[in-house]
Amino acid sequence: MSTLLPRLGAWGRRQVSADALSALLHVAVLFVLVALFRPLFFQAVDAAHYHASSIFLSMAQADLALIARSAPKNVPVVPQLLTFLVPMALFFVAGRKLRWTDWEHGKALRVFTLGVVLMLCWSGATSPYNLYLDRAHGLDRLLLVACGLLSIRFPIFVPLAVKMSIVMIKEAYVPTPLDDFDFRAPAELVIIFSIFVWASLSRSFKPAHFLVVGIGSFAAFYYLAGIAKVNIGPTGSWLNENHVSNVGMSGYVHGWLSIVPESAFLQFDALARRFDYWMAFYTLFIEVGAIVGLYLFRQLTRWWFLGLFLLNFGIFAMSGICFWKWMATSVLAFVWIGRSGKPLIDRMLEYKLPLLLGLAAIYWSGSRIWYYPTAVAWYDTRLTENYEIYAIGESGNRYLVRGSYFQPTDMHWSQGSLCYATDGRAMTGIYATGSYSTMRALETITPEEMEKRHLRARSCRNKKLQARYDDFMRRFFGNLNRGGQRLTFLNWVGRPRHIWSWPKGQLNDGQNEVFDAQEKVAKVELWMNLVFHHDGKLHRTEPKLTHTVEIPTQ
Repeated sequence: MSTLLPRLGAWGRRQVSADALSALLHVAVLFVLVALFRPLFFQAVDAAHYHASSIFLSMAQADLALIARSAPKNVPVVPQLLTFLVPMALFFVAGRKLRWTDWEHGKALRVFTLGVVLMLCWSGATSPYNLYLDRAHGLDRLLLVACGLLSIRFPIFVPLAVKMSIVMIKEAYVPTPLDDFDFRAPAELVIIFSIFVWASLSRSFKPAHFLVVGIGSFAAFYYLAGIAKVNIGPTGSWLNENHVSNVGMSGYVHGWLSIVPESAFLQFDALARRFDYWMAFYTLFIEVGAIVGLYLFRQLTRWWFLGLFLLNFGIFAMSGICFWKWMATSVLAFVWIGRSGKPLIDRMLEYKLPLLLGLAAIYWSGSRIWYYPTAVAWYDTRLTENYEIYAIGESGNRYLVRGSYFQPTDMHWSQGSLCYATDGRAMTGIYATGSYSTMRALETITPEEMEKRHLRARSCRNKKLQARYDDFMRRFFGNLNRGGQRLTFLNWVGRPRHIWSWPKGQLNDGQNEVFDAQEKVAKVELWMNLVFHHDGKLHRTEPKLTHTVEIPTQ
């Protein structure tokens, strides 16, 4: 006791020392800068740029035209791409030759941050050929690779590499907008690092300041998702009543692990269902606990990253939904913290006032001012509204078109939420529902009662979205009929898919030839049937043709 009080006193004085207060100030300033500049990176890109032969040249031309129009009117503007050259010019004018070694343990910092940056560059530069746009965007791919390689030597190129990566990745979101949740958390991490790079025009900013804000951003995605699950529906309903294993059956219906016989998968599902509570408990523990688990001490920070990886890997193993960018970032952090990242994490955890500010930022991350996480919560249901696309060749033969064929937009088509293209009805979303009452009803009713309820479900009728579906099919298969490029080698060097599925098809007892451009396509059919998991069996309704699109063959 005689030595404990002096030690506590010394620790307390260190926590309010000039260095500690300086760290608090720098972290606060970094949060302000993130709130101001983070939107620059995720700003929506006009679809016209993706239709151009070069995305980046089109964006640069649009930026110059915007400046030319606005300057005479004395109207301030923020160019989408050319804005990223301004900080580089400021560093040049100031004579600030930023190198990785300028930062404390800069080489170790480079291992972690560049690991994520280059992962995004690879994902964007090797995206599959886009048959809808019928554009290879070869110059843009080369520019992105060059920017990524320059970042290895010169950190000032990191912000531009991150911006270009996001632009290239989101080419897949034309014409159908998608939630960028599959890559947003890793992207937000290196966006914050990019802003830290700009802030390093002042030499007083240190890697520990970035880590407080950056790791907090990664934690916020999990924390907010966990809190959303706690708050959805009646108190405790997600933990105690939701059957997480239902997502596995939905994944199987969509084509995940389709090589496994149905009887065997049903046995696996029955076993997994016994562990629903513990799987849900682990999910809440690892997500909600991220607010403190990543900030207490180095070993816990390291192992919490492994826990985050295991959560996402479990989702993949159950359903085929592969958050591979999240998993890669977590594994990289786990390995890095155990090796060269040790001193940097120790520096991050040294002063508690900046960490308290980081905790507050995570707690209020739902405000979307400094961070931009999504409150992800739903109930997994027994019902799968299964949509399948079939191509009808000139010969009249019918082929099953797997969602993975529509690269790089395959995420949307593999998810299979295609009710908008029909005049039908829907009770659930992609794999689940946000309605507690719907979830409870589907847990208790019979297949016959489910079919009757489905006839009264919400209407999907949406002429605008249906027209977008028709336009996509006509352009995609029309370009294919005209001999559009495929650049299939990109499938071997490119990024993994977000959703892994190999559906067999519901028509003709599942004996459907898979489409691989065997012949020109004359029309595309969209079929739908309901698959209901009840009493240890899968009950299927008869497939119904819901929509047809004629395709030009010349």
